[in-house]
Amino acid sequence: MTNDELTTILANATNLVPIGSKWEHYKDSTAVVVNLCLDEDDLTPQVVYLHDTLTFCRPLRGFTSSVYVNDKWVPRFRRIDS
Repeated sequence: MTNDELTTILANATNLVPIGSKWEHYKDSTAVVVNLCLDEDDLTPQVVYLHDTLTFCRPLRGFTSSVYVNDKWVPRFRRIDS
């Protein structure tokens, strides 16, 4: 893949999960997106986020996915600052 193609992938990811946006995890904790990046192995977009004092990285697909909780599907993360 070219640098232009990779840049486009990250730009599209940023449209979905903007840097600086705040999100509520389905377990009631809060996360702030600090960056987006590409996994070096397979070039999938990743969300880098701050939770309390720890920094985590999760694939964009997982960050924007739903989970089954209490007999219903809910977003893993729900944007709370839009």
